[in-house]
Amino acid sequence: RIIICNGGNLRIAVLKQLAESNPKNVAFLFLEQISPFPWDHLNVELGALQKANPEAEVIWAQEEPQNMGAWMFVRPRIEAMMKHIGVSKQRRVKYVGRTPNASPATGYPFVHTREVATLMQQMFE
Repeated sequence: RIIICNGGNLRIAVLKQLAESNPKNVAFLFLEQISPFPWDHLNVELGALQKANPEAEVIWAQEEPQNMGAWMFVRPRIEAMMKHIGVSKQRRVKYVGRTPNASPATGYPFVHTREVATLMQQMFE
């Protein structure tokens, strides 16, 4: 599983989870910026990871709801890069994150904590 994401809060949660569980079947690519899109960086890093494990699932993870954040911008670009590095046309990047919502956050700390825990579970399962 190859998980691509950006964002400070999500990165902190991911690094904490990695330190606690040390999974062997998950690789992370953190994109520091998405505009201009880091084609060269993604070509090198995603290409190497796909070469090492051709069947690896490619996932975009974000803390924001699906209709917000970077998902709509990065999806076609990641899929174009997957095609460029030789990933089967039938394979698509998968989304992991909050469902579409009119608000970027719940407003309740306990709900937010539960949502982040669910996001971590979906990424690492």
